[in-house]
Amino acid sequence: MIPPEYSDVNKSEAEKHLFYILSKSLGDDWTIFHSYSIEGRNKSNKIIDVEIDFLLINKEYGILVLEVKGGQIKFEGGNWYQNSQPIKDPYKQAIGNKYSIKNYLKGFFNAEPPFAIGHSVCFPDSFLPAEEISSTHKDITLTGLNLTYLSESLKNIMKDQKSIDYKID
Repeated sequence: MIPPEYSDVNKSEAEKHLFYILSKSLGDDWTIFHSYSIEGRNKSNKIIDVEIDFLLINKEYGILVLEVKGGQIKFEGGNWYQNSQPIKDPYKQAIGNKYSIKNYLKGFFNAEPPFAIGHSVCFPDSFLPAEEISSTHKDITLTGLNLTYLSESLKNIMKDQKSIDYKID
């Protein structure tokens, strides 16, 4: 875990909870960055600061960008809500962050990165099946139901994304 101890940077109880679960559930074959910052570009191609909740790296599976949303999550009328407050689409956030990492590495390698880069969203406070939260993104959605077998869930998501490249709408 980097940092090795939880830093209450953004006051997210869901991220704090997931930080400790990740640190206990995943072995030494994983490197996990919490609250990772990188420069990215928005749709207008302007440089912006991007904060990635969790950046998971595994030699066998690649890199996974993990967006975390705690509390009560609801998708209704084409909009996302967290504790009844409107929020940005968490999947678009994860996709945008994935492309920020991918573009950074593309510049570093001066070519496409030689490993898979995927994205996922975790709703650790929700105990609904993934398809009830987002049928469109059920294969990359983690909920509180997945936390007891998180390592296997993450590996399955990363295996599936080796050949998939999602586009931002």
